[in-house]
Parts: sequence; structure tokens; C-alpha cells
Amino acid sequence: TGRTRQLPVDEGRGQWALAEVLLRAGELDAADAAIQAGLATLRLVAPLDTPGALATLAAIRLAQGRTAEALAAAQEGLDAHEAMGACAFFRGGFLRQVHAECLDAAGDHEAAKVAITAARARVLAIAEKIGDPEYRKSFLENVPENRLTLELARRWVGPDASS
Repeated sequence: TGRTRQLPVDEGRGQWALAEVLLRAGELDAADAAIQAGLATLRLVAPLDTPGALATLAAIRLAQGRTAEALAAAQEGLDAHEAMGACAFFRGGFLRQVHAECLDAAGDHEAAKVAITAARARVLAIAEKIGDPEYRKSFLENVPENRLTLELARRWVGPDASS
């Protein structure tokens, strides 16, 4: 639709969404092609989307066993996120979680622990602002990247990491 209507930001986001779907379906080569196309557009027309799209690229590279490239993409995304102070579509949590996983896969377990501890602290700080206990629980347990961040923190840092 974005291509047909000549809306490059929609086209780039569509490619990014397609990459996410293909990654979850295990179609890694197709996911890789989609995210590359999406990133080529988003870097030009939607810089705020770039950190999140880079997180998707990192997740794809990690699934492909291309650890060094995964870590480079995650680090680039994290650097861009920090420089801009934001990450579109609430993908900052996913970016932090994937970055920690990339560090771990690269064998830098201490840096992975530091990264996942920081990611956990951010998730918990946001959760503290949610007044409704059921919404808070849903945020922590039903948002996949939040749930995985807390799980990785428990595994890598210890049982007290979830509190």
C-alpha cells in the first residue's frame, strides 16, 4: 500500500512488519530481505523508526547464527536510540533485550548481564507507573519483550533480578 500510494514511510514500515512476521515464521532469508528493504527506506524518511528496525535486523542475524553482525546491528540501534532519546513503536524494550542477547551470544557474558540488568530496571520503572495492578501484570507478563527481559535477568543475574 505504501508503495502504491507513494508513501515511503508506510512502505518502509510495511517491510519492517513483514520482516517481523517472517522472522517469527522462521523464514530467515525472506525476513532478512524484507528488513534490508525496510531499513533502506526508513533510514532516509523515518530516523525514529531506525533503532527498532535495527533491533529486528539484529534478531534476524542472531537467528541466522551471524552473531557479530547481530551485535553490530543491535549496538547501532542502541546508539541511535540513545542519541535521539526515543525509539518508535515502543521498540526500545525489544532493542535492549536483543542487545543483551547479542552480547551473550558473542561470549561477553558480563556485558550481557549489565545490559539485561539495565533493561530490567527500565521495564520495572515503567511498570511502577502503571496504577492498575492488572494492567501492570499484563505489561510485565504479556508483552513478549518485557517477559523475556525479566526471564533473562532471572537466569543470568539471579532470582532477585525480577523484583
